[in-house]
Amino acid sequence: MSKIYMAVTICQDRNESIFKPRENAEYSPGYYSYVLPCKAGENLKFALDCIGGLRVAHLCSTKKEAAELVETWNAGYKANGEYLFDSPAF
Repeated sequence: MSKIYMAVTICQDRNESIFKPRENAEYSPGYYSYVLPCKAGENLKFALDCIGGLRVAHLCSTKKEAAELVETWNAGYKANGEYLFDSPAF
């Protein structure tokens, strides 16, 4: 079976962590993107429903195309100061 690649963007609260108590009550969104491989014929709705905080799911024909899109999105989040992992809490 052939693979389909999706570029997905996730939004999570920077102030929420399972490792330490919440420091601020205010919501502070952070974003990140990654490539999600799927097999042809796979139930895409189930795969996407399992991802908490999903904001964008973009189908790409190749892994390279998906990777380039993810790199562009993450670079934009870093430039805007919205990238989730600039100061990880763990």
